[in-house]
Amino acid sequence: MRSRSIFDDALAFWSMDGLKSVCGTYAMTVYGEVTAGNDLSDAERNDSIARGGDGKTAAFLGGFLKLEQNTKKPLRIGGKI
Repeated sequence: MRSRSIFDDALAFWSMDGLKSVCGTYAMTVYGEVTAGNDLSDAERNDSIARGGDGKTAAFLGGFLKLEQNTKKPLRIGGKI
């Protein structure tokens, strides 16, 4: 039996190494001061990867990320994509 992943029922999730969703469909735009793709320490990186993450982080220094709508395939939080 396969172990359950925290992402099994996720509609989409974003890697901190870039600003596109892992499926590549939904992009984020940076507003203000945000740096993505920062390396975690070795132990934190390993823990992140073990949980399904990418071993990266984003630093928010007064900025934010905004989901850009994909008009061909809009993200529907209340239902399936």
